[in-house]
Amino acid sequence: RKDAHGRNAMFWRLYESYEKFAKEFLRGELVGAIPISIFMKGKAIVDSCEGLPSLKEEFEHLAMRASDKEKSDVDVMMGYKSGIDSAQLACSKHNIATVIGRICEGENKQGKLREELSELNKEENDLESQCLEKGMEIEDLNRNITASREQLGCISRIEVLEREWQDSSYEDSLHCGIEHIKHVLQSTKQEWNAIIISSKGKNELDLFLRTKNEWCLQVCKLEENRALGFPIGTGSVRHGRMPVYDKRAELQKALKGSDVVIVTAGTGCGKSTQLPQYIADDFYAHTSILPNDQRHFVRICCTQPRRLAAQGVAKRVADEYLTSLGKLVGFRVGKRG
Repeated sequence: RKDAHGRNAMFWRLYESYEKFAKEFLRGELVGAIPISIFMKGKAIVDSCEGLPSLKEEFEHLAMRASDKEKSDVDVMMGYKSGIDSAQLACSKHNIATVIGRICEGENKQGKLREELSELNKEENDLESQCLEKGMEIEDLNRNITASREQLGCISRIEVLEREWQDSSYEDSLHCGIEHIKHVLQSTKQEWNAIIISSKGKNELDLFLRTKNEWCLQVCKLEENRALGFPIGTGSVRHGRMPVYDKRAELQKALKGSDVVIVTAGTGCGKSTQLPQYIADDFYAHTSILPNDQRHFVRICCTQPRRLAAQGVAKRVADEYLTSLGKLVGFRVGKRG
């Protein structure tokens, strides 16, 4: 396109130069001067252009006509002028066509850009629709999750677990059980030293060792059952840990600081069966440890409103204590027991 514009400008310059010579020649001031060189330069430019076949034919015809001896100089000059005018007109048409082509090309590009823009808008609308659908799906999932958590009681269960995690009452109660076992072993060691000093016979020593060994194993098993739950029958399945077990350390602290302690709790938490055991086993913790001959022993009385309740509680405590009814644990109903 730049080359075409340069050629058009050359046509204009050639035309102005040619017109000057033509006017002088027609006035007779320059007789016999025919600007053939100007015309031939214009013809060379036209021949190098593409897309101007009619103009090329016209310039060829004028060149052949100029060599005709029968034509006058004025006719040749006028022919040259008509050729230059035709070239000027062709250049104007070519410029118009070029502008129109550029306009059409711009319109085509604009149309393509509009199509691309419409496709992008469509994709954007599709993405917005997908985002809305995904948002609705996420809301539905959140509602389902919330409903499921509420149905399963997850929230309340998590809160309970968090409170239990922060609560150290269970660990404190385990520590009470460990201290009870340590106390039994320490008492056994003191009694063994006393027997050795008194020079008892071999049979008495063997009997003492067997009795204390069974008692120490019984205490260890008892504390295990309290911490993990008492077994159901002779199988490996256990009951759940009694709720009152977690308050064992708190009860021990209360008994150490006061002569009277009142405990209130729901039915089945272990008030009648567990608290008497804790008081008896942990009695050493809230009283002074005295020599064997001066030791204070504890006796627990648990009243019940009915006979069957008294017998049933006594039987259960005896079983949990791993002993038979009538030894460490018994009951009395009226004069019978």
